[in-house]
Amino acid sequence: MRQLSSGDEIKIYNERGEFGAKAHITDDMPPGVVWIRDGWVGLNHLTSGDAVLTGDALNLFPFSVGQADYGAKVEVVRG
Repeated sequence: MRQLSSGDEIKIYNERGEFGAKAHITDDMPPGVVWIRDGWVGLNHLTSGDAVLTGDALNLFPFSVGQADYGAKVEVVRG
């Protein structure tokens, strides 16, 4: 258990980077889930821009396609 409360200053981090935020604890999200609104300064330091599909797979479509991973497994600590 992380022992965090709403309003706590926190550090959100992974192997790619980190940034600070203020915790908002709610029962609206399942335990273990961190929701971060698009546009937060620092969010791109945590996410992956790696392609989900290979070049060969993309060539199967007659139009431009692609999807970035955007995956970000993070840790959260009081900070």
